[in-house]
Amino acid sequence: ARLVEYYNRISEDQKTLESLKSEKAIRIMALEGKLHEEREKMNVQLEAANKMVVMLEQKNKELEENAQMLRGECEKFDATVKEYSEECTKLLKIRDLTAQCTHLQEQLDKANAP
Repeated sequence: ARLVEYYNRISEDQKTLESLKSEKAIRIMALEGKLHEEREKMNVQLEAANKMVVMLEQKNKELEENAQMLRGECEKFDATVKEYSEECTKLLKIRDLTAQCTHLQEQLDKANAP
């Protein structure tokens, strides 16, 4: 009788163990499904991030090219400003010399006046 009782208990324990194994297998499958789903989401996000990086790198390249072009334009502008500045300096000297000549002419006219 005890042997039958032990056998029945072992049989029930085996059924419980098989049930637990089955539940565990179902949970593992569910977790693997979730993991796969999360991996897919992460891959989509990674792909989007990679596209964004490529786009930003292209935009950065364009900005660097624009900056280089603007540096060139600034250099030309600086050269033009320097040129105009030199011309203005010459014109100011001419103005001063013209004023001196006018003053000297007036003095000469006064000296030659009767």
